Amino acid sequence: MVSTTEFRPALVLTAAGSAWHHCAPDPFGLALDRLGMAVSFAGAIALAKLLEMGDEIVFHATGDTVSGHSLKHVAAAFAVWPVWSALRQNPRALGRTLASVAQ
Repeated sequence: MVSTTEFRPALVLTAAGSAWHHCAPDPFGLALDRLGMAVSFAGAIALAKLLEMGDEIVFHATGDTVSGHSLKHVAAAFAVWPVWSALRQNPRALGRTLASVAQ
Protein backbone atom coordinates (compact mmCIF):
# COMPACT_ATOMS: atom_id res chain seq x y z
CA MET A 1 0.00 0.00 0.00
CA VAL A 2 1.07 3.54 -0.61
CA SER A 3 1.57 5.71 2.44
CA THR A 4 0.00 9.14 2.87
CA THR A 5 3.48 10.62 2.61
CA GLU A 6 3.82 9.20 -0.90
CA PHE A 7 0.19 9.60 -1.92
CA ARG A 8 -0.20 13.35 -1.37
CA PRO A 9 2.70 14.33 -3.64
CA ALA A 10 1.41 11.80 -6.17
CA LEU A 11 -1.97 13.55 -6.19
CA VAL A 12 -0.34 16.96 -6.64
CA LEU A 13 1.85 15.64 -9.47
CA THR A 14 -1.15 14.02 -11.12
CA ALA A 15 -3.22 17.21 -10.89
CA ALA A 16 -0.43 19.42 -12.24
CA GLY A 17 0.53 17.00 -15.00
CA SER A 18 -3.08 16.45 -16.00
CA ALA A 19 -3.75 20.20 -16.15
CA TRP A 20 -0.65 20.71 -18.30
CA HIS A 21 -1.61 17.85 -20.62
CA HIS A 22 -5.23 18.92 -21.06
CA CYS A 23 -4.30 22.53 -21.76
CA ALA A 24 -1.84 21.60 -24.49
CA PRO A 25 -1.89 17.86 -25.31
CA ASP A 26 1.48 16.56 -26.40
CA PRO A 27 3.74 13.61 -25.51
CA PHE A 28 5.58 15.60 -22.80
CA GLY A 29 2.29 16.60 -21.18
CA LEU A 30 1.11 12.99 -21.28
CA ALA A 31 4.28 11.93 -19.46
CA LEU A 32 3.60 14.59 -16.81
CA ASP A 33 0.01 13.39 -16.56
CA ARG A 34 1.24 9.88 -15.73
CA LEU A 35 4.02 10.96 -13.35
CA GLY A 36 1.81 11.04 -10.26
CA MET A 37 0.61 7.50 -10.87
CA ALA A 38 4.21 6.39 -11.32
CA VAL A 39 5.04 7.78 -7.87
CA SER A 40 2.19 5.77 -6.35
CA PHE A 41 3.23 2.60 -8.14
CA ALA A 42 6.85 3.12 -7.10
CA GLY A 43 5.76 3.34 -3.46
CA ALA A 44 3.92 0.04 -3.65
CA ILE A 45 6.82 -1.58 -5.46
CA ALA A 46 9.32 -0.25 -2.90
CA LEU A 47 7.19 -1.67 -0.09
CA ALA A 48 7.06 -5.02 -1.89
CA LYS A 49 10.84 -5.06 -2.22
CA LEU A 50 11.33 -4.20 1.47
CA LEU A 51 8.99 -7.01 2.48
CA GLU A 52 10.89 -9.43 0.29
CA MET A 53 14.26 -8.35 1.69
CA GLY A 54 12.93 -8.67 5.25
CA ASP A 55 11.31 -12.04 4.59
CA GLU A 56 12.57 -13.80 7.71
CA ILE A 57 12.16 -10.76 9.97
CA VAL A 58 8.53 -10.38 8.90
CA PHE A 59 7.94 -14.10 9.36
CA HIS A 60 9.17 -14.03 12.96
CA ALA A 61 7.46 -10.68 13.68
CA THR A 62 4.12 -12.20 12.70
CA GLY A 63 4.57 -15.18 15.02
CA ASP A 64 5.75 -17.40 12.15
CA THR A 65 2.40 -16.87 10.44
CA VAL A 66 3.17 -15.04 7.20
CA SER A 67 6.41 -14.36 5.38
CA GLY A 68 7.66 -11.13 3.89
CA HIS A 69 7.72 -12.88 0.53
CA SER A 70 3.99 -13.61 0.79
CA LEU A 71 3.22 -10.03 1.79
CA LYS A 72 5.38 -8.82 -1.09
CA HIS A 73 2.85 -10.30 -3.50
CA VAL A 74 -0.01 -8.56 -1.70
CA ALA A 75 1.82 -5.20 -1.80
CA ALA A 76 2.65 -5.62 -5.49
CA ALA A 77 -1.00 -6.40 -6.24
CA PHE A 78 -1.98 -3.08 -4.66
CA ALA A 79 0.16 -1.30 -7.27
CA VAL A 80 -2.39 -2.41 -9.85
CA TRP A 81 -5.38 -1.11 -7.87
CA PRO A 82 -5.38 2.50 -9.24
CA VAL A 83 -5.23 1.23 -12.82
CA TRP A 84 -8.01 -1.30 -12.25
CA SER A 85 -10.16 1.36 -10.57
CA ALA A 86 -9.70 3.73 -13.51
CA LEU A 87 -10.57 0.99 -16.00
CA ARG A 88 -13.71 0.07 -14.06
CA GLN A 89 -14.92 3.66 -14.42
CA ASN A 90 -14.59 3.43 -18.20
CA PRO A 91 -16.35 0.27 -19.45
CA ARG A 92 -15.16 0.80 -23.02
CA ALA A 93 -11.51 0.85 -21.91
CA LEU A 94 -12.05 -2.20 -19.71
CA GLY A 95 -13.64 -4.09 -22.60
CA ARG A 96 -10.73 -3.30 -24.89
CA THR A 97 -8.23 -4.26 -22.18
CA LEU A 98 -9.92 -7.59 -21.43
CA ALA A 99 -10.25 -8.34 -25.14
CA SER A 100 -6.52 -7.77 -25.69
CA VAL A 101 -5.67 -10.05 -22.76
CA ALA A 102 -7.94 -12.80 -24.11
CA GLN A 103 -6.17 -12.83 -27.49
